[in-house]
Amino acid sequence: MIDRIKSRRDGKLAMFLEATEGFAAADLARKKLGPDAPAVLPAEMLEFADAAGDMVVAVRSGSAAARSVAKLLDVRVPKLPAGGYRIRCVSGRGRKVLLIVGGDTFGMLAGMSDALLHSEVGPKALVYRGGEKTEKPAFGLRFYWTWDHSTNWMLDDPGMQYQGCTNPYTKRPETYIEDYRRLVDHCIDMRFNAIIIWGFLRDSHGGERYAYEVAEYAAQRGVAIMPGVGTTGYGGVYYEGNHPCNIETYLAQHPKRGNMSEDGTYAVRQSSPYCPENIEWMDRAMDWLLSEFPIGGVNLENSDLMVDYSAAGKRGRKKLRTGEPDFLKDQYFAYKSALGVCERLCPQAWNTYATYCGFGTGGQAANAGANMGREPYFAKHMPPSAIAMWTLTGMVREQPVPLRSWMDSPAPKGIYENPNWPRGLCPPTPRSAGFLHQASQWHRRFPRLRRGDIAISTFAEGCLRSHQAGLEGIGVHGEVSSCEMPWLVNYLAMRHWTYHPKSTLAEFAAAELAVRLGGEKEAMAFVDCLCDLDEGKIGQRLADKAWRYAGQLYPRNFPPSGDVRRFRIWEQLMELNERIDVSTRRPYEVGYAPANIE
Repeated sequence: MIDRIKSRRDGKLAMFLEATEGFAAADLARKKLGPDAPAVLPAEMLEFADAAGDMVVAVRSGSAAARSVAKLLDVRVPKLPAGGYRIRCVSGRGRKVLLIVGGDTFGMLAGMSDALLHSEVGPKALVYRGGEKTEKPAFGLRFYWTWDHSTNWMLDDPGMQYQGCTNPYTKRPETYIEDYRRLVDHCIDMRFNAIIIWGFLRDSHGGERYAYEVAEYAAQRGVAIMPGVGTTGYGGVYYEGNHPCNIETYLAQHPKRGNMSEDGTYAVRQSSPYCPENIEWMDRAMDWLLSEFPIGGVNLENSDLMVDYSAAGKRGRKKLRTGEPDFLKDQYFAYKSALGVCERLCPQAWNTYATYCGFGTGGQAANAGANMGREPYFAKHMPPSAIAMWTLTGMVREQPVPLRSWMDSPAPKGIYENPNWPRGLCPPTPRSAGFLHQASQWHRRFPRLRRGDIAISTFAEGCLRSHQAGLEGIGVHGEVSSCEMPWLVNYLAMRHWTYHPKSTLAEFAAAELAVRLGGEKEAMAFVDCLCDLDEGKIGQRLADKAWRYAGQLYPRNFPPSGDVRRFRIWEQLMELNERIDVSTRRPYEVGYAPANIE
């Protein structure tokens, strides 16, 4: 179905958008349509405006603006959950209105992004081809996990890095703001409502000032920034710098408060979770972080698998008779008080803590492994707002099910043939989220899905199994720009399966790829090529299949033609094929000469 929203006499598209803090809807409209294409006014001004013609209206369900719009336009504004949205065209009183309603600010913006993705704007009208749709998230928390130093969305900084953990920040300070501004905008397009940032606060990229700018920009768009906080390591609240909330600065002043290793020495970068003074210091630092920055939660870690061998640590662990490994006992003492501060100051935020393991109960295999062993004490003794972040990396299948098996099945049989995640296994914690390391530097299992790899099958499996197990959140890495085709399709897979966890590859192609590749025929051809890649059917045949579509989009210069965005997606598929099989590489004059385009 095609709906036309006529422009005003001056050629501008009339848009009445709810004016939330920072008027993010207006910013999104101008970025998507161009600065001069829309005539934007607050939806709150609709009753006072000359609004006789067609228009685009975007509001939040339940807001004063939504109630006013419902009355003025004589339309029903539905109730929607956070992150949800409805798009539909309504006609009446001689005009047509493209109405976008979001369950919250994020949902309104995500709905606008979706509507404009399915629209074409000309001098006379906006043509919307998306039809009526309602979208509701299956997971309340949909997050990207990032390190500041290797999150590369601004691609011309000479200090870019691609891996590492305790790396210094080597990019320009202002790149920190731009990387995350672009990632936040991408979150709106991909329907992800949170970003974990390790290295949120550093002297080397603007300290408190730049961190505040990043958090404010995101908060105005309904995207929660969740700083990574090391409660007993990993920098503390202020990751790097001479700052009262930096753990190394603190331990330099109090060296005997460091975590005790097995040989009796004190750590200089890890603090003891059993020292009362350390707990008080961390509580004050958490209070400062949550009070001074417009963040939407935290991601607590305590330093992977750390154990305190002090006498106090041994006494503390002895009191917990639940039988789990010592590092899981130490997590309880490392996290409990900090999560208590979160509970007191921001109980509605996404207050997460890393477990470093999956929730299987077989032999204990932590840190991206599949099992926690015994149910830990913390599972039933954390504050109500605390969310355990379980590592799903070793719980999903080590060998992903063939991508083609998802084509017509929303739950391929093979995903349940997995001893690490048997049917019916659920986490022991009241609130849980899951994190997948696949397609990142951190995936070290075999077969390895590295930073530049496609992981659609694993991500679909992770979303489906997590939804069935009752997890309220799921996340993947968000460091790689969507200009890279493998991660573009990874992001799109997460966009789709986090809202539709029981879905087929064909449905994914229709929902996410058709609009970006020119139609369902092209989308199905593209996923068929992805399946060929997955099956090792590489070489000339795959190159020819891809060129059959890419050739039609080639951006010729005489005269200008083609679609460079669609061509780039196909071109990167061909490049991936050629990197695997060098025999398919063609000289420019043979492969891309305009004379060879049919």
